[in-house]
Amino acid sequence: MGPPHMAGRGCWPRAPVAGCRGLGGGELEGLAKSVALEPLAIERTVFCEVCGYAGTLDLYARVRGVLTVLDWKSGRAIYPEAFLQNIAYRHAATRRGMPSAQGLIVRLPKYQDDPAWEAMPVPETLTVEDFRAALRLWRWQRAMTGQATGDQGMGRARHQTIPSPTRTTEVR
Repeated sequence: MGPPHMAGRGCWPRAPVAGCRGLGGGELEGLAKSVALEPLAIERTVFCEVCGYAGTLDLYARVRGVLTVLDWKSGRAIYPEAFLQNIAYRHAATRRGMPSAQGLIVRLPKYQDDPAWEAMPVPETLTVEDFRAALRLWRWQRAMTGQATGDQGMGRARHQTIPSPTRTTEVR
């Protein structure tokens, strides 16, 4: 089971993050110590050639002794897609020898008036099949508009013709 929802105080001014020195008062450092954060891999590219996707996970670590994939987000909220992305990273990471028992999304404020930082566990009810369903829908939508579907070069390249009321589009 993942850690409970956690929140803190934001600190960045309404300016690009490049000029920021981090959260005030060492809040994230304190959080890292309080959950016994032990980083194992940072910015690791992972992929699943069977499912046909790749991505870069932000942090693979032990959190309270539990192997965890952490994903950093910036902005005003944690959106539902972040949970599916984390599930995909966890699936691909497992295939690369980095198994995990949980996923965690950590949202950091980008500007001072953004909501405070927060961390949310990925719901245990989500599975890689949920991600794969979303991926199939995304690919279908792109194929229907003649855009690349993103699965070329992963051993899944397809050559198909998709009929349209006004045209026929070839998708590779």
